[in-house]
Amino acid sequence: MNATTLSLDYRVGQPYWGNGYGREAIAAMIDYGFRTLGIETIRAYADPSNASSQELLLHCGLKNAGEIQLLPRRRSASREGIILMTG
Repeated sequence: MNATTLSLDYRVGQPYWGNGYGREAIAAMIDYGFRTLGIETIRAYADPSNASSQELLLHCGLKNAGEIQLLPRRRSASREGIILMTG
């Protein structure tokens, strides 16, 4: 694999919140990226209003790297995000 940076994306349905599935999945993706793929940096983006997601990513070892302007979705205006990354 030629990439040195990957973007981590996850979604957990509301009925499953609070069961540790997000933490388990994120930890597995980070481990796979580093150990198997040899990735140097893994980044994730979180909605600034989603404190739970930000806390989860921080708990899994990512660090807050500041704010970022994300591309707009089809039905919404531009949106901001928090970038969190390893490395």
